[in-house]
Amino acid sequence: MKTIDLNDIDLNNPDACFYFTKIHNIDSINKNGLSSIIGGKSEIVDKIPKVCFGKSIEGPLGLVDGIARDFILCLRKDQSSETSFFNSFLKDLPNDKKREEYLAYYNEIKEKQYKPQKKYIEYLEKEILKNKKLSTEEYKDMIMKIQQEKDNLNRISYEFAYNLTEDWLKSGVYYYLDIKKCKNKEEYDSLSPQEQEDIYYFDETFDERGRPSKLYDFHAIPGKNIPKDKLSIIEIDGKQDALSVVMGIMSYYKENIKDNLPEYYEVNGLLEGFFDFIKEKELANEDVKRR
Repeated sequence: MKTIDLNDIDLNNPDACFYFTKIHNIDSINKNGLSSIIGGKSEIVDKIPKVCFGKSIEGPLGLVDGIARDFILCLRKDQSSETSFFNSFLKDLPNDKKREEYLAYYNEIKEKQYKPQKKYIEYLEKEILKNKKLSTEEYKDMIMKIQQEKDNLNRISYEFAYNLTEDWLKSGVYYYLDIKKCKNKEEYDSLSPQEQEDIYYFDETFDERGRPSKLYDFHAIPGKNIPKDKLSIIEIDGKQDALSVVMGIMSYYKENIKDNLPEYYEVNGLLEGFFDFIKEKELANEDVKRR
């Protein structure tokens, strides 16, 4: 299988296409390319087999943002549902031992940190409502205390999400897709059969509900496979894991396109927080090595 260095990809190209997959899928992809399927997470709404990928560098960043959000919901919602992302994450682990370890970690964080913190906040909110004798200063102090505790609750959620997102990315790789597009099906239908063979997706792409596709959830022409000669595994500094690739993309994004960040990047801070979380871990590891 071909490889391509991240630095050799034009990251300003809005038509650059990226495909994430787990490491255990590499041998099959290297042999057969990408086959149209109905994804496990989307089989409820998808009716037609297709290859899904991310478009432009907002594709990989949007995917990371979405995964981190899903992991945060793991703490805020009941994870007994078979359709929950955390259960999908568990099923994709290599063995039962790993699944037990992550399930124990999830239960530890939820039962001993998240739930008690949430109950404490609810207690404070009830206290401030029923205590009619608070002075203005006492009221302000209580409001500040509640906000601090809410910040702590968010910290618990975010650290949990960042740890699992880090592990999820370490267990995968990104492919660069060297594929051509046309505007829409009408333009595609106007092409000759030979010209159609070189076209793999439409610029105007919609999901099963008729909504415009997000940049991290584009898809090829339904039913069309992408051959292996159109695929290259992305690497950076000799590393091929998806975490290294995403961190490289984030660094480029912050340094070169910081005045034109996507809305999700500016609003929720998940990507910024994840980037800083990984950087802090890297610095801590370097400090340990120097000692």
